[in-house]
Amino acid sequence: KDPASPIATKHSHSSPPTSPIAEATDAAVQVALQKQRIHHKKQLSLLLKQRDDKHLLEIQNLLLKFKELEQEQMAQLEVEKMHKEKSHIMEQQCQTLQNQLEEKEKKL
Repeated sequence: KDPASPIATKHSHSSPPTSPIAEATDAAVQVALQKQRIHHKKQLSLLLKQRDDKHLLEIQNLLLKFKELEQEQMAQLEVEKMHKEKSHIMEQQCQTLQNQLEEKEKKL
């Protein structure tokens, strides 16, 4: 065969014509790379999922803490309200007693 035939000139001058062994090796490498890529993608998505789950847990914990704090605050406000009401009632009772005493003193 003549090296100047169209088949021979199809290949670029920089790379020699690939042998079947080289092509097979190349194919095997491509397959291996593809498998590795898939594996990495799976691992990455797994890691992302784990990270998301962790974030979700952290967020849920924060929300729980927030709710607990809110409840504590509400309870505290209730207590304060009760104290205010009680002290108001006490004041009224004191005022009433004082008024009664003054009435008695006036009568005397």
